[in-house]
Amino acid sequence: MNRRTLLAVAVFALSVAVVTGSGSFTSASAERSVSVDVVDDDRALVGVETVTHELANGRHQVVLMRVSNHFHSDVTSVTVTVIDEPSGPPEVVQRLSYPSTIPTGETIEVSADVACGNTSTQGPVRLRMNVTTGDASVEMTRSVTIVCTGAAPANESSESDTTDSSANTTSENSSTATPSGGS
Repeated sequence: MNRRTLLAVAVFALSVAVVTGSGSFTSASAERSVSVDVVDDDRALVGVETVTHELANGRHQVVLMRVSNHFHSDVTSVTVTVIDEPSGPPEVVQRLSYPSTIPTGETIEVSADVACGNTSTQGPVRLRMNVTTGDASVEMTRSVTIVCTGAAPANESSESDTTDSSANTTSENSSTATPSGGS
């Protein structure tokens, strides 16, 4: 065989080997069982107690919910966002405030500045909360009812920055847990 023929056969054999592969595989799948339990908030890893408010016109500082850490480690990150609320004007929930961490066994409060206008408004404020520990992440959605009565405040001279004392406490379930960094 001459050199060109040998080179052509080698190139052909190499291209066949590249096209057909080496016999290894590129993907695999496996079935694994997963168990997810839905429990009441008082037995969950993150307990949530929501608070309902009925407010007169003006600005109010109120507690929307209490969040308890039932993990065996500290919660290292808490984020809460408003995803839906009754329509204003003005925007009903104007600012949320809460600690960014929760020690094991402790409870924090998620507070809000609420502004009620001159018209009656009633509806749920939907909040999305993400809670993270070193090993797990929990995302949940909760609804808190805020009723703006449209009535004048009881004391016209101190219309702003009142604290609501007529709050009702309730609890509802809707949460999912996701391991952070699992396989």
